[in-house]
Amino acid sequence: MELNIIKEEKDMLQVELVGETHTLANILKEELYEDPKVKGAAYVKEDSLTSNPRIVIRTSGKKPMTALKDAAKRIQKQTDDFVSKFERAN
Repeated sequence: MELNIIKEEKDMLQVELVGETHTLANILKEELYEDPKVKGAAYVKEDSLTSNPRIVIRTSGKKPMTALKDAAKRIQKQTDDFVSKFERAN
């Protein structure tokens, strides 16, 4: 996956998730809201077939890029935990 930074400010970040779908954008948005320093997170995908999702993050007291990285790490950990439990169940 490639990230294109569209706009970056002290408390706001807008990035394009190149080659991704609603799936990743939505899970990132939901996980970002688990961070108390994230004041807003949303995404838009203008055309469901041809456009890349763009996610906008607003924070207070934390760099938006740090919030995005932290959310991605939490998602990775949840995925790893799921795979581990799934493998033990087989």
